[in-house]
Amino acid sequence: MNKQITLGVMGQVNHGKKTLISAINSSTNNNYSYINFETNKEPINQNIDTAILVVDILEGTMTQTREHILYAKQLGIKNIVVFINKCDTINNKDLINEVKYLVVDLLFAYGYNEEDISIITGSALKASEGKKEDIEKIKTKIEATNNVEKLTFVSKDEAISKYGTDDTLGAYINTLDEKSNPFLDSYMLQVKDIENIKNTVDKIKKIEGVNNVNYGEEMVDELLPVFNVINKASIMIVIALILVTAFLIGNTIKLAIFSRKREIEIMRLVGASNIAIKIPFVIEGLFIGILGSVIPIILSVYGYISLYNHFGGKLFGSSIAKLVSPTPFIYYTALILLLIGILVGMFGSYRAVRKYLKI
Repeated sequence: MNKQITLGVMGQVNHGKKTLISAINSSTNNNYSYINFETNKEPINQNIDTAILVVDILEGTMTQTREHILYAKQLGIKNIVVFINKCDTINNKDLINEVKYLVVDLLFAYGYNEEDISIITGSALKASEGKKEDIEKIKTKIEATNNVEKLTFVSKDEAISKYGTDDTLGAYINTLDEKSNPFLDSYMLQVKDIENIKNTVDKIKKIEGVNNVNYGEEMVDELLPVFNVINKASIMIVIALILVTAFLIGNTIKLAIFSRKREIEIMRLVGASNIAIKIPFVIEGLFIGILGSVIPIILSVYGYISLYNHFGGKLFGSSIAKLVSPTPFIYYTALILLLIGILVGMFGSYRAVRKYLKI
């Protein structure tokens, strides 16, 4: 983590100190803490090397401005950064230069030299709003990479709240004061195709405004082959389960109809039509198929729920290898197995009866 830097913030009330602090925090990951001369009621005992003096372009230097400069000098603050705020509200360079001159002249009067002073002009509010616009632009460009399944914005405040309870970072974060936040605004994204993640990351890195992209490259490279094996093994297990289900149901039907071979012959002798003979057996096959699919459904449903609970929804404890939530996945699986059982039962009965009708 970066070393904590304490900045003094001073200036007349309503000149934009809080807005400026917010704008700085949203655009940097430096570990700044701030002491606002206006709201701080306790004696300042910390070593402050630099202070920001905020001056409203329309009001210039005022009583509280002078008080804060004097206090800064008494505290031994060496460097003053003057921020002339709300310059977006005027279009008058002469007025800006005049305010600059007045502020510098006031600082000189309290013992500061030219090398101690830096002057910046701008708009704290516009800087803050501009950051929000940049975030939306970045979101649009990330979504345009075509491999993004889900994109979630995480503000720096949300991040520090989340990691404040983390076993590793929590102890450090809890030592920070409420004004210090080492995190940046970020996006958490889920890709559609994990095998194409490197190409996606390379595209995102080129987006203007993106400082860093972290996806655990080494871990992903190691786990991808494992995921491929697991994926293929899962498909083979499902296919095997379906084949076993079909085999058991098919053989059950063949045995049932073979044992009633004589019954079919009698029905033919008394003049029953082929359809009249087939329908009862097809319906019977439907129920046999339903009963035959019960065991595979139970094994699949309870087996997957047990697997999901055992691993906590993540294979190898990795957020990359998340298992599908049991609901509604187990219902779809059960329905598919049930339909396969019904179709195998009905079709198997139809074929078996038809065989004996040809004798």
